[in-house]
Amino acid sequence: MQLDLSRTLPATWCHHGERDVHRIHRSQVADTCGRGASAVQADPVRARRAWLRRLAATMRRQAGRGGPGRPAIRLAVFDLDGTLTRPGTSVLRHLGRQFGFVAQAERLAARYADGSLTNAQVSRDAAALLRGRGRADLQRALATLPMVDGIAETVALLGRLGVCCALSTITFDFAAQYVAGRFGFARVSATRLEWSVDDTATGNVTVALEAQDKCGFLRDLCAELGLSSAQVLFVGDARSDIPAIEMAGWSVGYNPSPEVEELVSTSVHHSTDLRDVLPGLLDVLGAPGAPS
Repeated sequence: MQLDLSRTLPATWCHHGERDVHRIHRSQVADTCGRGASAVQADPVRARRAWLRRLAATMRRQAGRGGPGRPAIRLAVFDLDGTLTRPGTSVLRHLGRQFGFVAQAERLAARYADGSLTNAQVSRDAAALLRGRGRADLQRALATLPMVDGIAETVALLGRLGVCCALSTITFDFAAQYVAGRFGFARVSATRLEWSVDDTATGNVTVALEAQDKCGFLRDLCAELGLSSAQVLFVGDARSDIPAIEMAGWSVGYNPSPEVEELVSTSVHHSTDLRDVLPGLLDVLGAPGAPS
C-alpha cells in the first residue's frame, strides 16, 4: 500500500510527561525540512510530504530500540467508537440513522455515558433493535460509517515497523470485523451478536463485553505474541478505554475526554486523521520528539 501522508496537520498533541503542548505549524514543517517559511507558503503540501517522509524514516531507524529504559512497542491496540469513527459518531448511532431507530440509539448511548447502564444492558437492547437484519445488510450500512482519515496508512506504517495492530471495542463484532478487514487490523475483540442459520440477527447477544474485558484481550495478545504489557500501545478516547490505558505501557488519547486526558501518555486533540498520532509515537520508539 502506498503511504499517502500529504494532508494538512491542524491537530495538537500533548506529551504528558512534560505537559508541553506542541502545535505543528507550517513554519515548523519548514524548519524540520530545512526550508524557509517562504518556501512553505509557496508549496506547503510538498514541504509537509518531505517532513512526513523524514518522520517515517526516523521511525524506521528507531524501530525495535525503544526509549531510554523502555522496551520497544510491538502491539498497538485501537478503540473503535469515538476513536476510529468521527467525533460524535458511533456504530450504534450510525445504524440507528440507517435503520430508523435514532432516538433509541441516542438514549442508549447517553445512559451508558452517564453510567446508568452497563454495556451488557446496552448491547442487549441494541441487539433487539437489530433483530431480523441480515449480516450483509448491516455490513452494507457500515460502508457509510463516518471514519477518521489515515487509518489504513497508520496501520500499514506500524506494520512495516513490526508492530501488530489490533482492534478492541465493546460494540458489535460484525462492525469490528468489517473495520478490521477494511483497514488491516490483525486481531479483533468485540461484543458478539447472535446469528440464525440464515445469517440474520436473532436479537440476542452471546458475549457482551465491558471496559475491563479490553484488558483480558491485551493479556491474551501479549501471551500469544510473547510480549509484556510494557510493549503495548493503546489508543482510545473515552471511559470504556480507561482499564486498557492503565494496563498498556504507552497510551494515546485521541480526541480524549477529560478523564482519559488525565491518564494517557500522549494526547491528540482536534483531529480527524489518525496519522496525527505519528509524531507522538516517535517517543515510543525512542526517536527525537516532534518539532516544537
